[in-house]
Amino acid sequence: MSEVLTFVGVGIGSPLLLYGWLRRRLDGRRVPVEVVIIYDEDGARVRWFAEDDFYERPLQPRERAVVEGEQHRIGFVSDRDPSSMYWDPRSSIATVSLALGSVLVGVGVLGFVASLLALLIG
Repeated sequence: MSEVLTFVGVGIGSPLLLYGWLRRRLDGRRVPVEVVIIYDEDGARVRWFAEDDFYERPLQPRERAVVEGEQHRIGFVSDRDPSSMYWDPRSSIATVSLALGSVLVGVGVLGFVASLLALLIG
């Protein structure tokens, strides 16, 4: 049983850890910026200033419920690509991948230790 935990934990957890780590490194650090929400006849748009330039994009439908009625809010832009603005300071898919990968690799290591102890003890 412990061998199965080792293979599954390390076999699935390692790629998840690698993906989460690479995703976080490629996205870069997210820097907070003040975001202005503009309501007009075309709908809602968000505008922010980063890296000595203004950026703008339409507000997505799922974002409207979160910022309804607000005029400004803190958003986050990547230091590598300031034209992309996010509401969260970290990528959720990278965070989930890192957390799940860590748990699975931990289970795999514990399975390996249990299998090694079973071999040495008896």
